[in-house]
Amino acid sequence: MTIPEHLMIYAASAQQANESLRLRRELQLRKARIAGMWALGAFVIGMIAAALLYNGHAAVPMFSEPGFAEWRTAAPFAAQSIAREIGLSFARVWEMLAMLIQSGGSGQIAAVARLLACVMIFVAVLFTYRRLLAEHYDVHGQVARRDDFRQRAATIGSLLRRVSVALAVLVSSYVGLSLTWMILASMFKDFSALYWAAAFFTGLFVALVAFGAVYWSLTVSTRQLMALGLVTFVVGLSGSFALAGVENNEQWWQAAVSRAGAHPDADWLFIATFGSVFLLFTALWFDVNHFIRLIVAQANSFRPAPDGDSLPARVQRYVRANTYAIIRTLYFAAVIGLMGVGFVQFDSSDITTIIAHTGGAFLAILIFTVGGLAFAGWFPDPIFGVPFKRFSQVCVAVCALSVVLWLIGTLNLAGIELVSLIVIGVWFFVAIDSILAYVNALS
Repeated sequence: MTIPEHLMIYAASAQQANESLRLRRELQLRKARIAGMWALGAFVIGMIAAALLYNGHAAVPMFSEPGFAEWRTAAPFAAQSIAREIGLSFARVWEMLAMLIQSGGSGQIAAVARLLACVMIFVAVLFTYRRLLAEHYDVHGQVARRDDFRQRAATIGSLLRRVSVALAVLVSSYVGLSLTWMILASMFKDFSALYWAAAFFTGLFVALVAFGAVYWSLTVSTRQLMALGLVTFVVGLSGSFALAGVENNEQWWQAAVSRAGAHPDADWLFIATFGSVFLLFTALWFDVNHFIRLIVAQANSFRPAPDGDSLPARVQRYVRANTYAIIRTLYFAAVIGLMGVGFVQFDSSDITTIIAHTGGAFLAILIFTVGGLAFAGWFPDPIFGVPFKRFSQVCVAVCALSVVLWLIGTLNLAGIELVSLIVIGVWFFVAIDSILAYVNALS
């Protein structure tokens, strides 16, 4: 049976589609093989390490009270040995790190499995980060992003970003694994396993985590990096809220979001969450900064340079010449402001903590809302389009409405912060995704 001539074009397209699908399947299988090899090595190492750490225990509990060491109130040695200038919580960070390492000798499956999994995740991401990303861009036809990635792959900055992402994923994994084991401990109360069974189970857990980390790391895209940052933020804050207790006869939601970070049973998670998000958002910038330069140059080419020597004309020329630098400065100011919320403990008697903590939160919200609206409105329609600009205006309107509700007593400060964080997260994801979609369309 012969195919009619007017249908031959569809037959040729089908052959191209089959070839594209074949290449994608081969890439997935290659990723699975590499991740499987890492998982096998992680299982052997994890089981041996667990057997050494469980030595002397006939039966190993999955989780025993009082639980993870860093979940408890800060130990006094840290506060005495490391000064807390302007309320910085670095003393608590070092204490958490020391307790995390010491948890290997706690004789409980949850602590040992979490520690070994975190170490394996860091090593795996450090050595496999984006090893197959160029091939991923090839099979998906994303030429512009492939070329940009290859140009930056062998630079010093790429190595620094690899380390930053590995650290960020380590902290994100610590947050997720801690909450996972907390849930498992609530589900399987008083569970324990025999010595070799506990070692086997720990090795298996480490292997599964390593498989997932490597499979993700080999071709992690900008969208996935951004999604990891947002998910870590949501999960970490949710866990902090759940662990936070009553302070001054108030729950966290009766005061402010950062109140959860002030409670000694939740500050470890609060700090880790903001630290991870800071690292991920910093690495994310270097993923898209070349594309931002591109769309800034295109936006300038769509608009004629303003004439005259009036103040508005001079301002427009300055903004036109420094748009990229302005966007970069505002972005990092907002990210550093968010980090200040996590790392600086608010103290009403110390003006420096008020500036770093409250000022950081206000600065981040202001930049992402008002600055984000200006960012969306400045670019011509071919780059972002009218729907995205309308969406940005709606986001700003929602934040403004929350402030109005606060002024009339309907919403408290915690409500404003939650609304702003949700709106900023959604807007940020849509903005970055729109940039990537535009760049991919160019190729």
